[in-house]
Amino acid sequence: MAGPQDTSGGIRRLDAYRAEQGENFEERFVAYGDYGRESGVRAMAELLKRAPELDAVFAANDMMAAGALEALKAACRRARTRQHRAEVRRGPFREGRSMAPQKAI
Repeated sequence: MAGPQDTSGGIRRLDAYRAEQGENFEERFVAYGDYGRESGVRAMAELLKRAPELDAVFAANDMMAAGALEALKAACRRARTRQHRAEVRRGPFREGRSMAPQKAI
């Protein structure tokens, strides 16, 4: 989930993802937001429709990650095996500290 493409951070983060993916990069795995929680909800919902096989997500910031978790819960996406788990890397923001899931999703 990329940030706004009219900001240097949004552009740099997406460029780094593209570079890391190399020839495996697929635009269908990218959704855009504005760094806000609601845009994370919308971006995650869009990704779930476009790529239901998705098994990992990188969010541009904590607020978008919190929105993604909200969308995943709403979609009732639950892990079927012990190999699946949610990993939340939290930043210094209050939102990031409060969004660690109790169970794997």
